[in-house]
Amino acid sequence: MPKVSRTYGPIHFEDLDPHRFEDLVRQLVYDFKDWQSIEGTGPSGSDDGIDIRAFE
Repeated sequence: MPKVSRTYGPIHFEDLDPHRFEDLVRQLVYDFKDWQSIEGTGPSGSDDGIDIRAFE
């Protein structure tokens, strides 16, 4: 079994690819509520600035 590690240093969000940043935010938001559905819309391209769509 792999050993679990923990990062205590700062996370440099500016170094993340924009789509990877959207994935990270979507994963963080997922635990805040019991969502009916949550999806990323950023990779589709023509999203008019909407990166995540979630329904309660």
